[in-house]
Amino acid sequence: MINLFRLALCAYLALIAPLCDAQIPPAINYQGFLTNPSGTPINSNVPMTFRLYDVATGGTPLWTEIQPNVSVVSGNFNGCPPPSPAAIPSAMCPFV
Repeated sequence: MINLFRLALCAYLALIAPLCDAQIPPAINYQGFLTNPSGTPINSNVPMTFRLYDVATGGTPLWTEIQPNVSVVSGNFNGCPPPSPAAIPSAMCPFV
């Protein structure tokens, strides 16, 4: 009976696995903490520019997006810029 159950479970998983298709997320979630020069957390909406670079330091931007109104609460912000897949060459590993 246990062997029949295992066989049925394996058959079920083999049939379901092709239906589970992993997708690339449509946006990059970026979170951070923002303070003023004296170290006090910011509580306001601020403009932010997000860029992906071809190397970790001193590189060329592959993609740029300006978000004019990012909400910052107690210093915490969450930016979710949706880059165009065509803007990022697939052979490269971009750096934020």
